[in-house]
Amino acid sequence: MAHHAERLPLATWSKIRFTNESYRLHPMHIHGLFFKVLARNGVAVDEPYFRDTVLLHAQETVDVGTVPLDPGLWMAHCHILEHAESGMMTLVEVR
Repeated sequence: MAHHAERLPLATWSKIRFTNESYRLHPMHIHGLFFKVLARNGVAVDEPYFRDTVLLHAQETVDVGTVPLDPGLWMAHCHILEHAESGMMTLVEVR
């Protein structure tokens, strides 16, 4: 079975953009790595901590930055189970 995964380079800074085109809240979670929120709707934010989940509000775009340190095939998904089961999940490959 072949998997299509977004790829992130190991031990290299990467930026990920989450886009919520709906009017529902989506707590987006990525297994295997931590990230910092860089911007919300294009406006820079200064958050002093790392996290593995970020809450996207209605019609919001969030940019996060990460340096993946653990190689592997990781899942990224909405933490609301019904949303994940309906397709809000993907794979992230770190290598």
